[in-house]
Amino acid sequence: ALDQARKKQSYIVYDEQLGWTNGSSRRSEDGLYFSSVEGIRSGVMGTAFADRSASYRIALLGDSVMFGQEVPFEDSLGYQLEIALGGSEFQVLNFGVMGYGVDQMYLRYEKDVRKWDPDVVILGFIGDDVVRSMTVYPFIRAPEWLMPWSKPRFVLQGKDLSLLNVPTAPPERIFSVNSVQELPFIHYDPYYCDCDWERSYWKFFYHSYVFRSILSLYPLYQVQRDETSSESRREIHREIIKTFVDKVKSACSIPLIVLLPTKESYLSPQARFHPAGDSILREADIDYFDATS
Repeated sequence: ALDQARKKQSYIVYDEQLGWTNGSSRRSEDGLYFSSVEGIRSGVMGTAFADRSASYRIALLGDSVMFGQEVPFEDSLGYQLEIALGGSEFQVLNFGVMGYGVDQMYLRYEKDVRKWDPDVVILGFIGDDVVRSMTVYPFIRAPEWLMPWSKPRFVLQGKDLSLLNVPTAPPERIFSVNSVQELPFIHYDPYYCDCDWERSYWKFFYHSYVFRSILSLYPLYQVQRDETSSESRREIHREIIKTFVDKVKSACSIPLIVLLPTKESYLSPQARFHPAGDSILREADIDYFDATS
């Protein structure tokens, strides 16, 4: 994964403030994705969006759904929105990044979007993005992603948001430690459980993959930590989204929060697959658009 991330054609690159982001003037290895010089999804590699003037500018923030994973640029939400609005008069900039949590969307607004002075900023997320915000090391939760990066992690100090793991630990440092327990802020990751990893008094049994498999499938206990609790998750996200909305308004832009559908939404339209996101927005008294129907 590290070798792939170092390659020139790697579309996603390490970022010390965001964890990872879209690289500048990149082409994905499969040729499906291209990025502009500004690291925005584009139809042609190396496009300079800043060179184009438009009457109205709309910025999109989100994860792989907003980015348009697995589809060409012409089928992405951003491109389709620009066409639907009338083309040249509107410029839609897609700042979506695969694998992002709600926290990284807000941080990308601060780092990369605000300076564009957009008229409208749309933050679109799915329920799983609320869970991602609470992680520090995404590969612990989902090793199949092959994303060798860590990410920032918001915590609350009183009623104020505070960031941990910034600058983020670079991949080389992460995978050079002798034990997972040496990783900074590992106990702030809800998917880390020490009983899944190292118990010094059981090392005699560690040569047995059967023993380790059984231990992982049927853990004897799991310590509940306040910093990873569901209540902590709700409080942190209420503050992140409220802060995002306030920052966008203070920049004289219009914020729009959208709950996006997932693949499962199409298979079972009656089901709601984002109860956490829905309740957080209602509790924060923030207007939003539910696109899942």
